[in-house]
Amino acid sequence: MARKIGWLTFTLAGIALVAAVAFLVVRAHGPQAPAILIVSTCRESVPAIQRVGSGNVAASSRIYFDIPAGNFTIHSGTPDMVIGTYHSIALRGSSTNLEIGYGALNLDRELSAAFPVFSTHREERDVRTPGGRVIGKDRWGFLKSGERWRIVRFSGGDEIGYRPVGTKEAGLFDQVVNSACVMPTTSSTK
Repeated sequence: MARKIGWLTFTLAGIALVAAVAFLVVRAHGPQAPAILIVSTCRESVPAIQRVGSGNVAASSRIYFDIPAGNFTIHSGTPDMVIGTYHSIALRGSSTNLEIGYGALNLDRELSAAFPVFSTHREERDVRTPGGRVIGKDRWGFLKSGERWRIVRFSGGDEIGYRPVGTKEAGLFDQVVNSACVMPTTSSTK
């Protein structure tokens, strides 16, 4: 009898161990959170990178993003009744895009209302400078399909975001989002 209980205990412990390892493997390969966004002063631009911003001339400092030319195409324009420039950053070979602008983006209503409601996980984090000053909010989440969406709103009115996309596309878009840098305007440096 003691031998049967020993084997039963050993078997149950083995099953629990396998289940725990399987859970950790699935969790490790599941949807990943974007990196925490820390916005520094812009460095000198490098070749094959195009730097774009919303063109918000009213802000004391402007937010810019570095776009690798090989992965993306950039379509820019100035919308009616809105300050600044709007950019649609399309991923080459895909129908997905990232939006940059001042004020409400085309996808703003979806990202503010619909996607958070239908997400299995969502978070909001502060966007900070290296010194710890809060300069915006970073909202993101996952749909049941595993697709991730994200929108970042900066205190000066600049916004960047994308609709739900797969892991690979989200990673490429996050590289652009995480390249955010601040370039002080000439009036703010006087």
